[in-house]
Amino acid sequence: MDNKAVGDAIGQHAARCGAALVLLLAPLLAAAGCGDPAGLLLALRVDTDRGELQRGGDRQLEVRLYGDGCLSVQRPPGYASPGLHVDTLADAEVQTLAALASPQRIKALEQSARLALRATAARAGEVPARAIYISHPTRYVLTRAEAGGAPLTVEFESTLQRVELAPESAELVEAATLLRAVLALQQRPGLRAVAPGGAQP
Repeated sequence: MDNKAVGDAIGQHAARCGAALVLLLAPLLAAAGCGDPAGLLLALRVDTDRGELQRGGDRQLEVRLYGDGCLSVQRPPGYASPGLHVDTLADAEVQTLAALASPQRIKALEQSARLALRATAARAGEVPARAIYISHPTRYVLTRAEAGGAPLTVEFESTLQRVELAPESAELVEAATLLRAVLALQQRPGLRAVAPGGAQP
């Protein structure tokens, strides 16, 4: 199966699991005093196959930050401390992340990263950007609240893997820096378990 087919399969699988995951975790988050859907500020979902997709497994990591500072992290089986965890960020931390991941910046980074992939592929003699081989295609789905409108959702295709292949690309480095900043939230020492080990759909 080529990268495009795997990527499409991951997207379809992730969309189904993502919707189920939100419904499943909602009462757990509410009980923890966290997770009002109306207050969602920023979310990052990481979907990867790593072989589990073909076996019906789920490798979906999700980080969700709310405007009141509530942070929820859902780690899949196979991660250290899998399950649902929550923490609270100070207002200054929330504002810093909100500025780092503003809707305008996310849109610009997604577009520049896509153009950078094409340029990198052209320099490497490839025709489509997806022809660059990635052993475990990974989709980073970033959602950001926008004032007065529907949330912005963009996808970064294997960005953290591709930046290792093209470290000279300033656009890919910038996009990877943003994704790593959000991913770093799932390593906060203050995270406490709400549903250890699972709550998988």
